[in-house]
Amino acid sequence: MALSRHFIKYLFIPRSISIIGDSQLKSHLNTQKKEIQGTSFVRKKCKFLSGIGPLLNDPFSTTLFRDKPHPMKKHIFTVTLFMLLSLFSWAQSKPLRIVFDVTSNDTLTHKTALRHANGEASDHPDGRVEIVVYSGSLDMVVAGKSTVAPAIQELIAKKNTSIKVCEATMKRYNVTKSQLLPGVEIVPDGIIEIIDLQREGWGYIKEAR
Repeated sequence: MALSRHFIKYLFIPRSISIIGDSQLKSHLNTQKKEIQGTSFVRKKCKFLSGIGPLLNDPFSTTLFRDKPHPMKKHIFTVTLFMLLSLFSWAQSKPLRIVFDVTSNDTLTHKTALRHANGEASDHPDGRVEIVVYSGSLDMVVAGKSTVAPAIQELIAKKNTSIKVCEATMKRYNVTKSQLLPGVEIVPDGIIEIIDLQREGWGYIKEAR
């Protein structure tokens, strides 16, 4: 090293201290130990001292001022990891619940909605699948008008499915309960039915072309 040991000591100690010997430097470090811990200034100073410890042949400086990770960092990491694992486990174990919104009078849309609902109900027998019919799609569940009556009966036969029609829509089109296909249920308001299911955490699918 081009710098002498005494010059290095003078460079990294407070200006109020003159060039001193090894024993005096160690004594000074001991007296300042409590003052320097826990401050942002010390963290910078510690890095200097831990680096020059070997140059001063002083193991005390090398070990005392080594920059150690804060214990809170490890704690925060552990808590975050636990929360992520819990969320993943909850998402995997919660049964599937889907509501299909059908408002179109298009018969191809009716077929598509039933195909989707049938597929999800079969793939997730522990879940729940519901089709809500209102507005222009009323004919989908009316006997003599529906083009998908067999598919509706196939879907309703599954224990985890249901098809519900809006009563307000039925009144607007003068359709009575006796005109509905067997197994179709009535709810006061189709939109409110969907909103209530979404509040309970159901997934929402809008069927349209």
